[in-house]
Amino acid sequence: MLSSFVRESSAYNLQSRGNASVLENAERMAEKRKSIIEQQQANAKRVRELKAFTSASKNFLLSEAMFDLFKKCIPEQTSESLTNLGRSVIDSFVNEEGSTNLLEHCENTLYLSSLKSLVEATHKKVVKDCDCKDGPFKISNSNMKVFHDGLEKLDSDSISKEITKRVAAAEEEFIKANLKDKEAMEDIAQKTQDRINNVREKDATTESVIKKDYKRMYREQIEQIEKRQKSVLESMVIRLSNSIITEDANRAQFTAEDGKLDMQGIIETAEIMYTVLEMVNTIQLKKITPAYVKETLQSIK
Repeated sequence: MLSSFVRESSAYNLQSRGNASVLENAERMAEKRKSIIEQQQANAKRVRELKAFTSASKNFLLSEAMFDLFKKCIPEQTSESLTNLGRSVIDSFVNEEGSTNLLEHCENTLYLSSLKSLVEATHKKVVKDCDCKDGPFKISNSNMKVFHDGLEKLDSDSISKEITKRVAAAEEEFIKANLKDKEAMEDIAQKTQDRINNVREKDATTESVIKKDYKRMYREQIEQIEKRQKSVLESMVIRLSNSIITEDANRAQFTAEDGKLDMQGIIETAEIMYTVLEMVNTIQLKKITPAYVKETLQSIK
């Protein structure tokens, strides 16, 4: 009896130890699987972050180069807010078009070819610095210093002067066109008022009809002036003005103390947007077609 109990106890202990061993092995395997999954997830996350950084950093470098040129094309007294607006417009343009796509055909001019080489060489170094590193990834200060030194060596003086010249010509055209319109409208208004004042009819009904006809003719003449073909800069001013009237977001920013629209502020904003467009056109970074101009104007909301 006792020997039987001892045998059964020994067998039970062996089975218990065996079950414990199996359980420990299962736990170790589970931990190992968990560790593998976590490592796979970390690797996948790193790949995603590096891919996003690779694209974003190249866009940033091209934006930085364009902004460097942009600052040479605007007056020194340009406010910080308008300068920042220029940067924002440039960033939006590059992010929308994609730096790789924009730089693909950058052999048209010596400036573009040099710009492309600088951006791509810097970007290659930036991406290489990410080897064997985990995110978050960033561009080092040393790489940015080398990049800015390279920008200073680019021959951009003649280009910036040409861009400035073209923007100035557009501004002059805009001013002259509006002065001409104002003078024409004032002349039409004065002549219409003179005609109305000179109406002398015995029949009050006939006199009223004639005066209404003069007013109708006045409105038609004004509409003809307003429908004339507008320059790109003037179209930007009009689109921006209309968006401010219809949208609440920017209304306070462009409303003067007397409650009227701050037209000077609107014009200066449009000029910044136009400068970026003219810069892209002048350096031939992208072909600016009438269709693209129309699309750009429609985006001003």
